[in-house]
Amino acid sequence: MDLLIVVFLLAVATAILLALCTTDLRRFQLPNKLNLAFGILGLSFHLLSPYGFLVLQSQLLAAMVGAALFLGLRWMFCQMRHVEALGLGDVKFIAAAGLWVGLEGVFWVIAIAALSTIGWVAIMRRQSAVLSKRPLLTLRTPFGPGLAFATAAVFTGMLVEFL
Repeated sequence: MDLLIVVFLLAVATAILLALCTTDLRRFQLPNKLNLAFGILGLSFHLLSPYGFLVLQSQLLAAMVGAALFLGLRWMFCQMRHVEALGLGDVKFIAAAGLWVGLEGVFWVIAIAALSTIGWVAIMRRQSAVLSKRPLLTLRTPFGPGLAFATAAVFTGMLVEFL
């Protein structure tokens, strides 16, 4: 029975990550309902599953630290460039991701998400004659897919290590 709960939670989490990616790619939005559902699933996984490897305090601390870092980056970029670089959906997403991966994991998620998004932009820029003519800082790039990929990768690595 425990394995069924684990499989169900991970399947729903995967579906939510895919929905977040799709929505961010199409509309540059990470809906509150999806971020909230993903966060609740992270809490549930570690509380209900025999494979839960984080305690509640670690989850909450990771969510707060990740959100504070992203809010700080968002504010700093707005002050320097007078544009919104990170949306509030990204802030909520990293908080939800922190509930899945804990404090150490949230830093890995941020690093992997940043690198994978930069890599994706480089590939897309190379493939598109229109994008290659635009200055890099003017490109609108959704960060949600990078965050989703990084969260899944870090969580999977942590789960495999735990097992």
